[in-house]
Amino acid sequence: MKHDHSLVIPSHFDGNNYAYWKVRMKAFLKSIDERVWNSVENGWKRPTTTICEWTTAQKEPASFNSKAMNVIFTVSMEEFKRISNVEIAHTTWNILQTVHKGTKVVKINKLQQLTSRFESIRMFDDESFDEFY
Repeated sequence: MKHDHSLVIPSHFDGNNYAYWKVRMKAFLKSIDERVWNSVENGWKRPTTTICEWTTAQKEPASFNSKAMNVIFTVSMEEFKRISNVEIAHTTWNILQTVHKGTKVVKINKLQQLTSRFESIRMFDDESFDEFY
Protein backbone atom coordinates (compact mmCIF):
# COMPACT_ATOMS: atom_id res chain seq x y z
CA MET A 1 0.00 0.00 0.00
CA LYS A 2 1.34 3.45 -0.88
CA HIS A 3 1.61 5.83 2.03
CA ASP A 4 0.72 8.99 0.20
CA HIS A 5 -1.90 11.27 1.65
CA SER A 6 -4.39 13.27 -0.37
CA LEU A 7 -7.45 15.31 0.40
CA VAL A 8 -9.02 14.44 -2.96
CA ILE A 9 -7.84 10.90 -3.69
CA PRO A 10 -8.72 8.10 -1.25
CA SER A 11 -6.12 5.61 -0.04
CA HIS A 12 -5.80 2.60 -2.34
CA PHE A 13 -6.21 -0.73 -0.54
CA ASP A 14 -4.20 -3.65 -1.90
CA GLY A 15 -5.05 -6.14 0.84
CA ASN A 16 -2.15 -5.16 3.11
CA ASN A 17 -2.28 -3.16 6.33
CA TYR A 18 -6.05 -3.17 6.70
CA ALA A 19 -6.00 -1.31 10.04
CA TYR A 20 -4.14 1.64 8.48
CA TRP A 21 -6.43 1.73 5.43
CA LYS A 22 -9.56 1.54 7.58
CA VAL A 23 -8.62 4.61 9.63
CA ARG A 24 -7.61 6.59 6.53
CA MET A 25 -10.77 5.58 4.68
CA LYS A 26 -13.03 6.53 7.58
CA ALA A 27 -11.41 9.97 7.75
CA PHE A 28 -11.69 10.39 3.98
CA LEU A 29 -15.36 9.43 3.93
CA LYS A 30 -16.10 11.84 6.80
CA SER A 31 -14.27 14.60 4.95
CA ILE A 32 -16.74 14.23 2.09
CA ASP A 33 -19.68 14.49 4.47
CA GLU A 34 -20.43 12.97 7.86
CA ARG A 35 -23.55 11.48 6.28
CA VAL A 36 -21.38 9.54 3.82
CA TRP A 37 -19.63 7.84 6.74
CA ASN A 38 -23.02 7.39 8.42
CA SER A 39 -24.21 5.37 5.42
CA VAL A 40 -21.21 3.07 5.85
CA GLU A 41 -21.58 2.75 9.59
CA ASN A 42 -25.36 2.37 9.80
CA GLY A 43 -26.30 1.14 6.36
CA TRP A 44 -28.86 2.21 3.80
CA LYS A 45 -31.94 0.38 2.65
CA ARG A 46 -32.90 0.73 -0.99
CA PRO A 47 -36.51 1.91 -1.39
CA THR A 48 -38.84 -0.60 -3.01
CA THR A 49 -40.22 1.90 -5.53
CA THR A 50 -38.50 2.78 -8.82
CA ILE A 51 -35.85 5.50 -8.72
CA CYS A 52 -38.04 8.01 -10.55
CA GLU A 53 -40.59 7.65 -7.74
CA TRP A 54 -38.11 8.33 -4.94
CA THR A 55 -38.66 11.40 -2.83
CA THR A 56 -35.86 13.83 -2.00
CA ALA A 57 -35.73 12.24 1.45
CA GLN A 58 -35.04 8.88 -0.23
CA LYS A 59 -32.61 10.21 -2.86
CA GLU A 60 -30.29 11.91 -0.37
CA PRO A 61 -29.31 8.77 1.60
CA ALA A 62 -28.94 6.90 -1.71
CA SER A 63 -26.50 9.57 -2.87
CA PHE A 64 -24.44 9.23 0.32
CA ASN A 65 -24.35 5.46 -0.13
CA SER A 66 -23.21 5.87 -3.74
CA LYS A 67 -20.44 8.29 -2.74
CA ALA A 68 -19.24 5.85 -0.09
CA MET A 69 -19.27 2.95 -2.56
CA ASN A 70 -17.29 4.97 -5.10
CA VAL A 71 -14.59 5.67 -2.51
CA ILE A 72 -14.51 2.15 -1.07
CA PHE A 73 -14.05 0.71 -4.57
CA THR A 74 -10.52 2.18 -4.69
CA VAL A 75 -9.10 -1.27 -4.00
CA SER A 76 -6.96 -3.78 -5.83
CA MET A 77 -8.53 -6.14 -8.36
CA GLU A 78 -8.40 -9.00 -5.84
CA GLU A 79 -10.26 -6.95 -3.24
CA PHE A 80 -12.67 -5.62 -5.86
CA LYS A 81 -13.69 -9.17 -6.77
CA ARG A 82 -14.85 -9.70 -3.18
CA ILE A 83 -17.14 -6.67 -3.15
CA SER A 84 -18.03 -5.89 -6.77
CA ASN A 85 -21.51 -7.37 -6.59
CA VAL A 86 -22.53 -5.41 -3.48
CA GLU A 87 -24.51 -2.16 -3.70
CA ILE A 88 -24.70 -1.21 -0.03
CA ALA A 89 -21.67 0.55 1.48
CA HIS A 90 -22.31 -0.89 4.95
CA THR A 91 -22.27 -4.46 3.57
CA THR A 92 -19.16 -3.77 1.50
CA TRP A 93 -17.34 -2.39 4.54
CA ASN A 94 -18.33 -5.41 6.63
CA ILE A 95 -17.09 -7.85 3.97
CA LEU A 96 -13.67 -6.21 3.87
CA GLN A 97 -13.54 -6.05 7.65
CA THR A 98 -14.44 -9.73 8.07
CA VAL A 99 -11.94 -10.83 5.43
CA HIS A 100 -9.06 -8.78 6.80
CA LYS A 101 -9.77 -8.41 10.47
CA GLY A 102 -11.74 -11.57 11.06
CA THR A 103 -14.61 -12.35 13.34
CA LYS A 104 -14.14 -12.77 17.08
CA VAL A 105 -14.05 -16.55 16.65
CA VAL A 106 -11.34 -16.27 13.98
CA LYS A 107 -9.27 -13.99 16.21
CA ILE A 108 -9.55 -16.41 19.15
CA ASN A 109 -8.50 -19.34 16.93
CA LYS A 110 -5.51 -17.40 15.58
CA LEU A 111 -4.47 -16.45 19.10
CA GLN A 112 -4.75 -20.07 20.26
CA GLN A 113 -2.67 -21.27 17.31
CA LEU A 114 0.03 -18.67 17.95
CA THR A 115 0.07 -19.46 21.66
CA SER A 116 0.43 -23.16 20.91
CA ARG A 117 3.26 -22.53 18.43
CA PHE A 118 5.03 -20.24 20.90
CA GLU A 119 4.76 -22.75 23.73
CA SER A 120 6.18 -25.52 21.54
CA ILE A 121 9.37 -23.63 20.71
CA ARG A 122 12.31 -25.31 22.42
CA MET A 123 16.05 -24.86 22.12
CA PHE A 124 18.05 -28.08 22.36
CA ASP A 125 20.92 -28.34 24.86
CA ASP A 126 23.52 -28.75 22.10
CA GLU A 127 22.07 -25.98 19.94
CA SER A 128 23.62 -22.50 19.76
CA PHE A 129 21.47 -19.40 19.78
CA ASP A 130 22.27 -18.67 16.12
CA GLU A 131 21.19 -22.20 15.15
CA PHE A 132 18.02 -21.88 17.20
CA TYR A 133 17.11 -18.51 15.75
